[in-house]
Amino acid sequence: MTQLLQQYKERLVHYVRGGGLLKDVRFFAGMLVVYLILQATVVANVVVPTGSMLDTIREGERFLVWKLGYGLQNPFSPRHKIERHGEPLLKWRQIARGDIVMFVPPERSGKDEKYVKRVIGLPGDTVEVRPFDGVYVNGQRLDEPYVRRPAALAYGPVTVPADHLLVLGDNRNNSFDGRFWGFLPAESVQGVVALRYWPPWRAGTVH
Repeated sequence: MTQLLQQYKERLVHYVRGGGLLKDVRFFAGMLVVYLILQATVVANVVVPTGSMLDTIREGERFLVWKLGYGLQNPFSPRHKIERHGEPLLKWRQIARGDIVMFVPPERSGKDEKYVKRVIGLPGDTVEVRPFDGVYVNGQRLDEPYVRRPAALAYGPVTVPADHLLVLGDNRNNSFDGRFWGFLPAESVQGVVALRYWPPWRAGTVH
């Protein structure tokens, strides 16, 4: 046993003095930096903790969020994007009605954690929620097969201001969303929910 311990000690000394430890520390530090950069700017892992998006998204399900879709997020300011000439850098497409997005809600909501909701109102849209009926955008009733049951409370009509969105949860009667804390600045959207990977029997794209 003593001889075995001595061999391990010698190997450890050689590992440290030979630079092996420093190389490994540099490698893992580099991997951590790459991971943090990817999480901040390209793709993020998110767990949905509530039932506000039932039945589309269930509590505890895990998703990958594509963060480059709407522009490069500022890693030091979760409510803003990196811009060039007034437009988000690396922006691939416009935010569309029906997109399921991840964002940090406005400060007046009193929350700082990331939310996942569905885009309903785009800039300039007039939106009204009619009790036990549905959502009307610019006078037309939306076809929303993803909604668990119609909202019981009226909302609007309201007009979405420029550079803002109205986002709602699919579980309309159990969702703390734009009806309560107002319009969402479009630049606060961090990405589109792209892929459900857990649980595996529900894996796939999300609509």
